[in-house]
Amino acid sequence: MKTSKLRLAYVVFLGVALLNNAYADPIDDFESGLPSGVDGNGTSIGFSTFSDGSPVSISITDDPPALVPDEDGDNNVLVVTANVSLFAGFIHAFENSAVDTWTPMDWTAFDAFSFYLYGQNTGTGLFIDILDNRNPGSVVDDAERFTYLLVDDFSGWRKITVWFAELDRKEIGNGAPNDDLGLTDVHGWAFGILETSGEVTYYIDNFELAVDSDGDGLTDADEDVLGTDPLDPDSDDDGLTDGDEVALGTDPLDADSDDDGLTDGDEVARGTSPSLPDSDSDGITDGDEVALGTDPLDADSDDDGIIDGSDPDVIADAVTDLPAGVFANRGDPAGQRNAILSRLADIEQDIMDGDIAGAIRALQNLRRHVDGCLPSADRNDWIVSCDAQIEIRDLIDLLIENLSS
Repeated sequence: MKTSKLRLAYVVFLGVALLNNAYADPIDDFESGLPSGVDGNGTSIGFSTFSDGSPVSISITDDPPALVPDEDGDNNVLVVTANVSLFAGFIHAFENSAVDTWTPMDWTAFDAFSFYLYGQNTGTGLFIDILDNRNPGSVVDDAERFTYLLVDDFSGWRKITVWFAELDRKEIGNGAPNDDLGLTDVHGWAFGILETSGEVTYYIDNFELAVDSDGDGLTDADEDVLGTDPLDPDSDDDGLTDGDEVALGTDPLDADSDDDGLTDGDEVARGTSPSLPDSDSDGITDGDEVALGTDPLDADSDDDGIIDGSDPDVIADAVTDLPAGVFANRGDPAGQRNAILSRLADIEQDIMDGDIAGAIRALQNLRRHVDGCLPSADRNDWIVSCDAQIEIRDLIDLLIENLSS
């Protein structure tokens, strides 16, 4: 069965690769300049600018403010400069090699597009348009626009990925069809800038198409960089998709990103933080709180005024849950359990009275009754099961550590 699944995955992957082969390279990497011209109907094709009358220009440079990620110094990027009252930008209407025919592309094999944008952190509104199909027999630019809005709220290069499902139809009054995003005849793309407080300059590189083979919200190219499996939506099997993990800031290759004993998916379901081992900062990890029965979202689960990580009640509850057979039987089967519980009640009172040093000394004395098991319990131990001893001793050590700090 595993072999069949692997073969099927390979066939699917190979099929996608063949479909995408026509656009394996970036749609625009700007290494060949900015071709422009008109088609036989006099419609602008290639690269051209648009605006409400605001000044806007585009050019190519090999000297951007910083290198594009994963590119060396021998690399061209597009430069767009504008001082915008309402809107301005540029269009790339796809052209043939002779730059005399508007030549659409079929993007139906893809799920998204991406590009690198050099942000200036100006707060300026920006938009990306996809020019989809035109009316049959059209001789003008009546391509249907679909748009994605973003904000220049970052500095330096950032990879922007836009899923086709995120695009909204945009009406610009050009008599375009209104038949949804088809992607069978994509006529181009555009980058736009909204109102600015002065002149701004943006740099753009590597506009390319992307596939998400496993539907996890990450492109296959991004998964290749991350090391996740592009054919498995949940590479670490923690109950969260790889894309959700990247969005949350957890590790899609580690089922328990914060090493607290709970999987990332379990933490999201419980409402605890998959990135913080102790969500309520009470001194006990979320996983241990779940095992102990305390609330990992409430630092003082029993509302007694002592946070869980310093509360003897946490140990008392664990002692109460132990079976009778783990205690030393010295004529009174319940005697050793009751002795531990009595000591813990006194320790809790010390804490309530503010005598932290006294509580620590009492815990250290109590620890001497659960410190055997080398390899068997000694005569001073009140718990004779090594597993139970270790459980209670670890909790005592935890309280001592938390109270000491």
